[in-house]
Amino acid sequence: MKHGSAYILAGLLPLLTAPAVIAQDAEIAPKVQAQKRSERILYGFVPDVENLEFIDGKTLAERYKGATVKGIYNITPHTDQRYVERFTVDGKTDYREGDFTSAGTWYIKGDLLCFRYDESHEDEHCGYEFDYGDCVISYSPLMPIIGGKPAWPAGWSSVNKFTHKDFSWDKLSLDEAKDFSCYSLVS
Repeated sequence: MKHGSAYILAGLLPLLTAPAVIAQDAEIAPKVQAQKRSERILYGFVPDVENLEFIDGKTLAERYKGATVKGIYNITPHTDQRYVERFTVDGKTDYREGDFTSAGTWYIKGDLLCFRYDESHEDEHCGYEFDYGDCVISYSPLMPIIGGKPAWPAGWSSVNKFTHKDFSWDKLSLDEAKDFSCYSLVS
């Protein structure tokens, strides 16, 4: 029985000291959350799932009307991982990725941001969008979303930032694209 009591006491010890630890964490948490860091996108970037904030369809519609974004793909569909896309208030879009350009339409479908481009109008391209610091991270609609978070955070498709309407990428080598970064909270 003596050994059993020792095991019970050892199991209760963390519970007895927990209030002091919780109080200490409560004091530290605001300081830690106030810290920000720059995170490079590409080459193994995985967002901190706790800092991903789901963006609903209504908010997407408001944000993208008349906006311009600069972004980068996890895996590029054309020639360069960097892209620029301009969104008009009437649902038109102008897309540029390296030397590839396309016009099309953008729209909200439930909580998805969707596109159709002129060269393949029958194909619909949609994604769930998440705020991540000063970036927006896109995930495939095939990606499970559990509790408002992607089930596989490493499975992002693109990351973008809102920018000015005349933005264009400088002629940088593809290796230099790795410097695209998000300024986000440390969780």
